[in-house]
Amino acid sequence: METTSFDRLHSTRRNRKMRNYFAVAAGLSGIVAAVLVLDPMVSNEPLNAVPLLIFSFACFLSAGLTVYFHMRFISRD
Repeated sequence: METTSFDRLHSTRRNRKMRNYFAVAAGLSGIVAAVLVLDPMVSNEPLNAVPLLIFSFACFLSAGLTVYFHMRFISRD
């Protein structure tokens, strides 16, 4: 099956949109994770912040997986 030029242009535009969405998602989850890690250090309450640190680890993991997915699948144009 042959891909027409219109289909290639459409898929390129779709990939560009997805790339932007993944970049924003990775950036936001990275910022949230950084804030959640720095907050207990600044407020000097590291023992009370265990749930925040667990959530920040989940945000870092989400950012990393988003960047991986972006680099592995979406960047191939």
